[in-house]
Amino acid sequence: LRALDEAVTQSYPDHILIFGLDANTHKQHGPSCQGVGDFHTTFSAMGFGSCWGPKPSLKTWTTRNARTYLQPQLQKAVGMSDAARKGDVNLKDWIIFYSSQVSSCESARDNTGERRFCEEMVFPTLKFPSDHAIVSTLLVRTDQPLNKTDSAEEKA
Repeated sequence: LRALDEAVTQSYPDHILIFGLDANTHKQHGPSCQGVGDFHTTFSAMGFGSCWGPKPSLKTWTTRNARTYLQPQLQKAVGMSDAARKGDVNLKDWIIFYSSQVSSCESARDNTGERRFCEEMVFPTLKFPSDHAIVSTLLVRTDQPLNKTDSAEEKA
């Protein structure tokens, strides 16, 4: 994100950045995974906001999947009865933007392909073949230019 921030600030200051990513974030930060809170703190410090608002909920998730015994890495396999409880249930997908340029006023997840989100559904399924939910957000322009130099001077 730092490289993206630098590139946009230096080369495209007159453009609006809207960036969707699988940040692979997890509920808890650890030595082998990035936590939702730590990720949010990092990008907020750079002037970014997200579709998940000023305090993303750990109860919001965009993955709910579990490896089957037919996939590689059998040590990670989970039986169907435990898929919801022991599977990968994390907020991994984000839409980020500069808070000075736009704000998110409504966000949604879809794990059906029909603009609906089923909380109890483990996916992928035959009808929804992705292991990540579709994330969408309604953005409103603030009509403020990206001018990080001025905002840094104002804080000083």
